Amino acid sequence: MNARGGLGLGLVGTSLACVALTAALGESAATRGLGPGGPLPPYSSAAHPSPWLVVSLLVAAVATGLAGSLLAWSALARGWAPDPRRLLAAGLVATFALLLVPPTSSDDLYSYTAYGRTVVLGRDPYTTAPADLGDDPVAREAGDPWRGMPTVYGPVATAQQYLAMRVAGPHVRTGAALLALASALAFAGTGLLLYAAAPDPAGRRRAVLLWTLNPLLLLHLVAGAHVDALLVLFAVAAVLALRRNAFVAGLLGGAAAGVKLSGVLVCAALAWACRHSPRRLALLALGGALVTPPAYVAVGGFTALTQVRRASRFVSFGSPWRALSVPLDHY
Repeated sequence: MNARGGLGLGLVGTSLACVALTAALGESAATRGLGPGGPLPPYSSAAHPSPWLVVSLLVAAVATGLAGSLLAWSALARGWAPDPRRLLAAGLVATFALLLVPPTSSDDLYSYTAYGRTVVLGRDPYTTAPADLGDDPVAREAGDPWRGMPTVYGPVATAQQYLAMRVAGPHVRTGAALLALASALAFAGTGLLLYAAAPDPAGRRRAVLLWTLNPLLLLHLVAGAHVDALLVLFAVAAVLALRRNAFVAGLLGGAAAGVKLSGVLVCAALAWACRHSPRRLALLALGGALVTPPAYVAVGGFTALTQVRRASRFVSFGSPWRALSVPLDHY
């Protein structure tokens, strides 16, 4: 094995180990305690680590992950040619291994469960904050500042959250596990699409290191259980579909915008790619129009817009990105 590439993969593994350890330590500034466990994951201890320890572990995860990825990419440029199937398998194993421990580095997952619970109870999540549900066992687990805010997510994300909490009922642990699984499946699905779309082994290696075995993305999207993984799945599928069918690409782009409003940028990029073909542009627009506007109308319009700007400034205390966001927040 190329020494540079081997060192890069070693640092990637170290990064993922730091993430897993942070979560396995149990409730902390970076990880939410999920209550009494059972025979099924996620598993964690009750070590009660200090905020400094868990944040340091996550910063170390980012630093080693970045260094490892850069070394691996440098090794590829120097002729390193690992088996892309093994790299893909390693990335998929890492993805689902992170489900064995609680989600970490973000509190967003518990706002997802609260918003899904709001719909299950027959309330409108776009006008009802989790705090409005009183002492509901799921709603009270939503962290600040989300507990006082109606949802900022699109109707596709809200539907996913509703389905998870429909199954979980009043059990936040079950709902959180289901939504974390959904994010991991979306992340893995994106990785498989990128792998399949690559034209040759070299392209497959790059696709895996860019996505499925990228420790920074695994930290954010899988360990953090972010709904953005679903948005990216639709976005990548839309870009690939555009090669053959602009209408299908429009449907998928519309679904991305239905996860979060930032998905509109995907639609704009698709439209730019079709700018020289009025027919393809029309088919793309038709596909998007059949998904995004009806989906938002069905949930009461674009109420989420009023919350987006305020919500965009919130960063979890346990997130390593807080070290950048807090100083920049003054500008």
